[in-house]
Amino acid sequence: LFLPVSICFFVMHDAFDYVPVVEKLPIQIESIATYGSTLLVGTRKGHLILYEVLDSEDFHSKSKVALKKTNKNFSTKPIVQLSVVEELNVILSLSDNIVSVHDLDTFGLRFRLHKTQGAIVFKADLKIHRPLGAPVPKYRLRLAVSVRRRIEVWKFGNLENLEILRFSCLNGETIRFRI
Repeated sequence: LFLPVSICFFVMHDAFDYVPVVEKLPIQIESIATYGSTLLVGTRKGHLILYEVLDSEDFHSKSKVALKKTNKNFSTKPIVQLSVVEELNVILSLSDNIVSVHDLDTFGLRFRLHKTQGAIVFKADLKIHRPLGAPVPKYRLRLAVSVRRRIEVWKFGNLENLEILRFSCLNGETIRFRI
């Protein structure tokens, strides 16, 4: 079946639309993280900047951005990676090749994971377990960290270090594990 060209038309649909939020910053951005309507920016100088992004009514117009908080003493080195675990009220950061845990409200350092010295990347995963009849859910945070030529998996229960599992990668072998 052939249709005349005059009746054929194509509708283009974009799944995402680009809307500038913060432009022309006088700083070098190294990392970003979001939670809710909040944007965290980690800089090359080790500063942490918190913006609140307020969506506009019109999807295609620019969102309003408000600077909420800045901490110029967050780190002395570039903040290479950021992750927010809002349920535990913490920020995970990678700076100076060490993973650190900070308070989300004050940006204060809670503790450093010194055994992650040499880390180049991490990924956090939070599991929420709601036992029947329990008023408060239980949280289990797992943190996978690439340190030199191995992968370390840290397990936390309410931010208390429970266990560290280490896996070594040799000669390009693939490691499969379930935790």
